[in-house]
Amino acid sequence: MTQHKVKNGRPLVKTVADVVCRYREVDPFGKVTVVVPSIYSAVYLRRALVRELVSRGSGLFNVAFERIEDVADAILSVSGASEGIRPMSRIVASEMVHRAVAAVGDLRYLGGGAQRSRYVDAIRSTLQELERIPGGAGEALANLSAESSAPVHRELAAIYAEYEKVSYGWKTRDQLSIIAAEIARSNESLVKDVVGTKCVLVMPHATFDANQALWDALAAMALSDVLLLEGGVSDADRTIGSTSFYSTMSAFDVPRQLLRNVLADARDGVRFGDMAVFVPDMAEASRLRDAFLEAGVPVAGPDPRGLAMKAVGRFVIQLLDAVAKDLVRESVMAWLTSSSRKNLRKIHLVNKAGFLGFSDFDRVI
Repeated sequence: MTQHKVKNGRPLVKTVADVVCRYREVDPFGKVTVVVPSIYSAVYLRRALVRELVSRGSGLFNVAFERIEDVADAILSVSGASEGIRPMSRIVASEMVHRAVAAVGDLRYLGGGAQRSRYVDAIRSTLQELERIPGGAGEALANLSAESSAPVHRELAAIYAEYEKVSYGWKTRDQLSIIAAEIARSNESLVKDVVGTKCVLVMPHATFDANQALWDALAAMALSDVLLLEGGVSDADRTIGSTSFYSTMSAFDVPRQLLRNVLADARDGVRFGDMAVFVPDMAEASRLRDAFLEAGVPVAGPDPRGLAMKAVGRFVIQLLDAVAKDLVRESVMAWLTSSSRKNLRKIHLVNKAGFLGFSDFDRVI
């Protein structure tokens, strides 16, 4: 295993090209796998590497570019360990947190926000972080409950106990990575069947994904060259004045790039509270918020949901629509059925004739 620290961008492309060319002198036809954090980085790196190799009078042959998740899935599949495993997505995990909280019932400290997405994200992220501790979340919470008198720890332990029941048989990405890593350590020949005789790992400086176990297992193998991306990125060709410009393959890669930049600034001592992200619309804000929360980065700001996405908002919108249509029966009934608001003691409607109370309202419709 060899390890190199390299800047992102052109230095990374040149370093990968150097590794491939050196290996081709030993084995002209052997399979080489470049393992990257995302599919978009794979596409970009492949295109850039082709241009670099052509400029050297060489070419790209039998070189695969794989996400770390795909390598984990391939190891599980080839080994037969994937049979009977149900991968758990973030949506499935959130639903299981809902069920666990409902099963616990009376929660004085952790039950107030059970219907809020941020509450569910916080519980889910906390449990996932605890799972990464040696011994797992169950042992960690048992120790906390025994050593601390804080009731919040006991409530979290109760939630996790129910979460374990409803999530039985499901595997998170962290758990799949751990299983794949154990298989890789015990059977290097199987890893060669998956990635070939040379593996180039392009590892982010701070792996905020759930695949750290497999990154570490592959990095320890003799067949691997590890390219550890240094903090920050190479700004030589993309900085004008004090502004750095970044290009991504698609909108779906924007959260990853932005998160890398934010974490790099945080490592340099900038507080999260001193950073701001400006977005073109609320849909983009929602995607960025989910990515930041998934990585454990605190987020504060306006609610990304529009007015029409909230019960109260729909109630107001339909009311305005009913008034604009002079309170015709169809628009009024659409308004009254637009929200789950109950126990309204009085409704005031405004139209061209003035104000209408309940008694006038009954007469009008």
